[in-house]
Amino acid sequence: MVTLPSHGPASSVDEFLVTPHIVKGYRHVSNKWDCVLSSLTLSNEFVNIWSHGIAAVYYIYLISILLYDVWQLDSAEEYVPLIGQQCGCLGVLLGSTVAHTFHSESRWHHLAWFTVDYLSISFYCLTSAIAHYAYSRPLDETSGPISLFSAYTYLTIALVGHTCVFTSQCYLRCRLLQQTSRLYILVTGYAVAYIINFLPFLSRYYSAQESLASDPFHWGQFYWGLASALVMSCNIPEKFAPETFYSLNGHSLMHMGMLMSLDQQSKALRMDLGRWAHYPDHSQPTVTAICTTVFLYLLIGSTITYYFAYHGRKDTVSTGSRKGTVLSKKQHDQ
Repeated sequence: MVTLPSHGPASSVDEFLVTPHIVKGYRHVSNKWDCVLSSLTLSNEFVNIWSHGIAAVYYIYLISILLYDVWQLDSAEEYVPLIGQQCGCLGVLLGSTVAHTFHSESRWHHLAWFTVDYLSISFYCLTSAIAHYAYSRPLDETSGPISLFSAYTYLTIALVGHTCVFTSQCYLRCRLLQQTSRLYILVTGYAVAYIINFLPFLSRYYSAQESLASDPFHWGQFYWGLASALVMSCNIPEKFAPETFYSLNGHSLMHMGMLMSLDQQSKALRMDLGRWAHYPDHSQPTVTAICTTVFLYLLIGSTITYYFAYHGRKDTVSTGSRKGTVLSKKQHDQ
């Protein structure tokens, strides 16, 4: 019979795994199999793992249906941004699930897997920005701040902006791992990402030229995302009842809030899909430009991920070596 790994109080695990106001439910794992089995126990990661894991299966189903429908069409150029956004949703859900499952194995795994998590979040943000520009900006090319940018300029801004946000989050994870300000800096970084992504929609909404049925869903995405960030950054509800809310904590509530945000965004973009045909051909990003932007981001992002993961491994090894040297010296003195 397989024995499930145990979990215990914050004092039973390394300091880098401890989350403020969560006093118990920390998994005791020593390898990947333990990590997998521990996902079945009511630990502080239980909701984090399964909320996004189950949602990932749902998005695989949605993408399969979308691809099947697109396959029946003679021309499917207008569906490319939506397919990219749906793949971004799937990527962020899978990245989060894997990171929360395997990060507890060691300090290096903690750093490396959450770097992958940040990469998936940033990839989702990039694909969302492309879809918002393709479907949700004003039909009038002179309306709103978005009119200042051509399709290629906006794609470049999205690529550079989300790469910078991703890099800054990785740097903070490496350098400020125990700093309480890290969480607030993370939220600020993603707020900048939201501004980049929402610029097309806000330009249309405040141009007062048209009101669409998708507007409530766009705002729903924003408000669910904002509420999720506030709950996580304020450590609600575990701050008020640490012994009770160790599993259903602020981070897990953020996970569920972000699922609602993804759902609202997906519905809004599907409703805006038909607007593609109403834009002038010269103003829309081409499939080549979209694919090139995504490819460049994955190339750059993967390189950054490897750098920070390798940097973390070197730090772990050097720290272990220093500890071993100190221990040997003490034993020699004795």
